[in-house]
Amino acid sequence: MPDPFTSAWLKWGWAVVHAERLEADIHSAATGPNAESVVLAFGEHDPKRHGFPVVVASLRAWPAAWGLQLGDVANNYRSALDHAAFVVAGRGKAPLSPKAEKGVYFPIAGTRDQFNVIVAHRFPGARVADIARFRRYQPYLSGTRKAPFHAFAILADLCNHDKHRAVQPVAPWVTNSGYHVTHARDCVPSPPRRRVGVAKELHLGAEVGFVRVRLTGPQPELEVQSDLIVQPAVK
Repeated sequence: MPDPFTSAWLKWGWAVVHAERLEADIHSAATGPNAESVVLAFGEHDPKRHGFPVVVASLRAWPAAWGLQLGDVANNYRSALDHAAFVVAGRGKAPLSPKAEKGVYFPIAGTRDQFNVIVAHRFPGARVADIARFRRYQPYLSGTRKAPFHAFAILADLCNHDKHRAVQPVAPWVTNSGYHVTHARDCVPSPPRRRVGVAKELHLGAEVGFVRVRLTGPQPELEVQSDLIVQPAVK
């Protein structure tokens, strides 16, 4: 007997192919000759904050194709779920009409009530065990605060924006930054701080760090060696 989920597995496999291709492109960009895509500089001394902001002075744009590839990945994963849901709906106690078949999709719900409504309208007569499996992976089970960051919630968001609004731009986000002062004039810098886990989208003029100093002369000046960990993200 043929596997009824073959179509879903094919969609899943195609999504993996696109995901691996995107990952390879990102890795190539990160290790290639133009890997250094961000140039930092000091802003003006801020007397109220007692230091110098470290800002983005130059930023190389990342390939627009990454957004297109991400859309392919997300939509194929979403299709895999929907193909599986169609199989489940078709083997329920009540056969679906041609009109009802068009409305079948894998439920991704932010609340329990929302899930129950979707199942009642999209999967009439479906097996209790199958519905339980659907429920087991719903974002709302993660809690109110974590639900928006559930993998399925992010997947649905990516697909909706890619399909109905615009290609999602893949932007550089800094997740880790630090610095080491190599020269100081007319000021004494405070001990360096490393910002870990504070994500921020990079753009020209964005502040990615701050060096606090105690002034000892009229013309404070610093030279530092900085490092960033930058990752591609859509939000």
